[in-house]
Amino acid sequence: MLLSNGDGTYVAGPFDLMGVLHDRATGRYHACVWEEKPLPGGEQLTSTVRLKSKMHHTEGAKTLEAALAHVESLRKKVMIADVNVWTRPDQVYPVDGKQGFVTVRIERNWRTA
Repeated sequence: MLLSNGDGTYVAGPFDLMGVLHDRATGRYHACVWEEKPLPGGEQLTSTVRLKSKMHHTEGAKTLEAALAHVESLRKKVMIADVNVWTRPDQVYPVDGKQGFVTVRIERNWRTA
């Protein structure tokens, strides 16, 4: 979960991610932060990480390279572990519009692998 420093910057939690959304409907790429959002109540599965997008670049970029430049600017606002910044093309998350409402479930916990 993101913790505010009170000055416009944040500290990311151990399971927060930063990367790129690819809107297949428009072809645009959106820099994004995914914040850990565990399932409400009850038992939590340690092998699954549930995330919700926020801080995404709403206009997006025409190219992945431009979106990655936006990711670098987000890194100046969010202190996040390098392993949690996904910039490889195979790590780009596809969506069909509604970038602000994406919930990602990662079935393999990359922090314990």
